[in-house]
Amino acid sequence: MTTDPETTRQEGLSRLISLLESIDGSKVTLIGDTMLDRYHHGFANNLNSTAPVPVLKILDSEESPGASAHIAIGLTSFGMDVSFHTAIGDDVEASSILKSLKSNDIDIGNIIQVEDRSTLTKIRFFASR
Repeated sequence: MTTDPETTRQEGLSRLISLLESIDGSKVTLIGDTMLDRYHHGFANNLNSTAPVPVLKILDSEESPGASAHIAIGLTSFGMDVSFHTAIGDDVEASSILKSLKSNDIDIGNIIQVEDRSTLTKIRFFASR
């Protein structure tokens, strides 16, 4: 039996919409590791003199909460009530995470800031050609 792909797609989208509507207002407790994702964008036009690696001229940088914080933002965007529990450092990176979480309407009351601890930061470099 052959099913029309467009009909299958429409049925799938209808099920997805129904599912998303059913989770609105659901309560979720999220516990996990949090990090800051930092992205540097630039270009490389020469190699390092001591190693065969490109030298990146950074033109722009951006940051966003990563790992469990990214999940908390996603769940909140679906209308879920998220109780988010994590530990971060007491540094500039942690401040960036907290600011972003607040701007995404996530309660930061259950986030512990640990003195003298560095917040895990993942740095990615992107070079234009």
